[in-house]
Amino acid sequence: MREDNMMRTSRAGMIKNALLITACGAISFVLGWKSAGVHVLKIQAVGKRTLYSEDGSGPINLASHTEDNTPLVKGSAVRVLREEQTSRQWVILASTNLAFLDFTNNWLESLKRCGITDHVTIIAEDKDVYEKLRNRTDITLDVRLTSAARLSSELLQFGSEDYLKLVNKRPEYIRDFLRQGIDVIFSDVDTVWLQNPLPYFTGDYDIHFEKDLYEDATRPDMICAGFAYYSATNATINFIQNWIDFIEKRPNIPDQQVLNRLMKKPNIKKSLNLNFLDPRRFPNGNDFFNEEWREKHADIKPVVVHNNWIKGHDVKIERFRNVSMWYL
Repeated sequence: MREDNMMRTSRAGMIKNALLITACGAISFVLGWKSAGVHVLKIQAVGKRTLYSEDGSGPINLASHTEDNTPLVKGSAVRVLREEQTSRQWVILASTNLAFLDFTNNWLESLKRCGITDHVTIIAEDKDVYEKLRNRTDITLDVRLTSAARLSSELLQFGSEDYLKLVNKRPEYIRDFLRQGIDVIFSDVDTVWLQNPLPYFTGDYDIHFEKDLYEDATRPDMICAGFAYYSATNATINFIQNWIDFIEKRPNIPDQQVLNRLMKKPNIKKSLNLNFLDPRRFPNGNDFFNEEWREKHADIKPVVVHNNWIKGHDVKIERFRNVSMWYL
């Protein structure tokens, strides 16, 4: 679904303007979410985002739609943006439940230390975490409670039915922003941001992926679903929909496994313009928490550290504490 004539704005220009703009845009959802107030900033002084119809017949004129008109892609639960909301936008997106509130707070503290105090939307998977996050005043958050979840607020065992329900809904959250022309930086809350990652999302790409890449060539080379930048292009939206459709057919498989299965299909990978983030700057947990690896790359400051490749709530906290990344 590559559109050769598609006008696209450089991400570098977006970053420059993002630092100057402080106005908020309000987005209305009909997914059963309750919102504590939307704080997705519009990126002004940037050309309007152009989306194209799925059949390739031509561009979709967002300005011609009303708030009650049909969505961009058939079946979407999200209404199209009004004309005044069609400037390019982006959002930092995460989902959490009460059991991971401490990781969520640690993640938010890392964002604040990078100077990021807005653009953040969190999907709350239970009422308790919703109430706790929506009352924060130290950072501008758009906290949304999903009524469809009904998940336990307790710790979820990796691979359990509730765990799969939690992670397998994330592609839907991403899709619904993309369909509004909003780029999405999705992040797991067991990450710590040491630098603002926006300068690394440059170039004409549909998706910027973090790789679960081992320097040992004998270990698996996989894409990580826990940190990525999704551009609001038709190619990205179509891919996310394929991802969702596969999950619906096989809900017992985690979203990341499905993602990697899809990426092995030549037709799907060929349809996307992908960038893979430097694993020295966006390291996985297996590499970064290895002291020898950190010493080897001591001259390169990481941007985002992902505390994955280990199971267990408390052991992850201990990992962060051992490298002075637990800020609570």
